[in-house]
Amino acid sequence: MDVNMNAVSVNISGRQRMLSQRIAMFALRLASPEYITEQQAVREQLSNLADLMGKAHRGLIYGDASMGLQGNPSQSLQKIYFGEPLFVDRQVCDFISAVRSLISCPASELQANNPYLRTIVTAAGTKLLNALEAVVAQYQKESEEIQALYEQIKAENLRFSTELNISRQLQQMILPKTDELCQNPELEIVGFMEPAEKVGGDYYDVLHQGGRVKIGIGDVTGHGLESGTIMLMVQTTVRALLNANINDPAVFLHALNQTLYGNIQRMATSKSMTLSLIDYDHGKVTVSGQHEMLLLVRQNGKIELFDTIDLGFPIGMEEDIRPFLSESSMYMEAGDLLAVYTDGITEAENSNRELYGLERLCHLLQQHRHLSANEIQNLIIADVRSHIGKHRIYDDITLVILKKK
Repeated sequence: MDVNMNAVSVNISGRQRMLSQRIAMFALRLASPEYITEQQAVREQLSNLADLMGKAHRGLIYGDASMGLQGNPSQSLQKIYFGEPLFVDRQVCDFISAVRSLISCPASELQANNPYLRTIVTAAGTKLLNALEAVVAQYQKESEEIQALYEQIKAENLRFSTELNISRQLQQMILPKTDELCQNPELEIVGFMEPAEKVGGDYYDVLHQGGRVKIGIGDVTGHGLESGTIMLMVQTTVRALLNANINDPAVFLHALNQTLYGNIQRMATSKSMTLSLIDYDHGKVTVSGQHEMLLLVRQNGKIELFDTIDLGFPIGMEEDIRPFLSESSMYMEAGDLLAVYTDGITEAENSNRELYGLERLCHLLQQHRHLSANEIQNLIIADVRSHIGKHRIYDDITLVILKKK
């Protein structure tokens, strides 16, 4: 399996777990009296989620060029999909079938004891979830084996190493400088990015526009020269679009996606990226695009988690992502802080294969919320490095913190 395609397979198989949980949540909403006025919208959302899960499932097994999946899984994966004891393919198909049946039920049958609802909730909570985790674990194992071979080949290629060094210098040169971060008198802003390889696939930028602050943060699948090249494309395109005064999030992300999708097709690669755009305007924070959760820590210690899964779709994976684009807003008061990051932090592993985790990150933010943004960032990065220890760093690490004065 190709290194890049395997990275996509790991990414998409991991998202299958997330989709199963999202489907269960919306299935419960469909049967809840609290959402009776939104039943049609919930049905449509369930249908879209089932379509995504079905497409990804077929793509992982049989291939799907539009998703960057080559299919043809290994014998070990075929046994997980089609053999005892998991029969993942059958479980996924039965799960999606139950979703379709639930969607078709009349309103009078949408109750807690609906058999299709029970099937969905039970599967998502136990058997199917465990089966999907087994798939992810196998893809990850194979990814690490291929990555190890890739690293060996790369170490022998001195010319390529030189090219990577040049690209790394370019990436570091375009990161926001300290004086750029501090231009808004209402905010303390700090940013940190450390690639796992010589060239990283993480992206972040901070721009000031007419008293507003625009922050972009994203993660290209994989890392290395190719991912770093795409990251540079994104940085350049984002700044060009903002300079052209394109501020509507849906228009902005659609234009960015079309540019990146076209370039990815020319590169004949399977890369894509998660990306969120954050707009700060005198305390109001508007976020659009799909990436990791945003963590808002109130001055009193309360933590609010903002899920971005429904605000977009991976950039560069599909030609038209407009149906998936949305935005959400929150408000910051004095002393509040907002943390945005890439999964290189929450999924950082130590030698025991234990993840750093979202809970640990939230606890640290809450515990040290009264410190300056720079002090908080330094504490978190030091804690992540302490957790990793001497274990190899597998992913880029990026963290941006905003604190309202």
